[in-house]
Amino acid sequence: MTLSNLKRAPAGFHIVTKNTIDCQDNYCDNDYPEELVPTINFNLFDANQNIDIGYVVLVKTARGAYETHSEIERKYRGQGLGTILYAKAFHYGLNHKLKIVSSLNPSKYAQRVWNSRFIRNQFMIVFRSQRYFVYGRK
Repeated sequence: MTLSNLKRAPAGFHIVTKNTIDCQDNYCDNDYPEELVPTINFNLFDANQNIDIGYVVLVKTARGAYETHSEIERKYRGQGLGTILYAKAFHYGLNHKLKIVSSLNPSKYAQRVWNSRFIRNQFMIVFRSQRYFVYGRK
């Protein structure tokens, strides 16, 4: 698989990308608009069952970088779908000149994606200070 293959989701799946303004930590008080942060959502759907099976979201941090957060339903893990979502998010972010970093202390599943051969062959990834950083395409 190459980055150019990522124009579409794998057969039987589709990806929806959406820019939103969301609340930090899933809590928002309308009296405090500083709690609203720009986010870019990449949701993966099983087209056959029309269900949302996972996501990668880029959340803008106070320092201006976009931090990754993700989740894939358990029965869909290990199929490369998370890797495809991350690659789409990285590709989008780089095209829009965003600084992309992992969340602080990413889960073992996220680490597996960040360290995958596919991601490392497509993007320049550096790990420092308990985070991964995307510095561009290879």
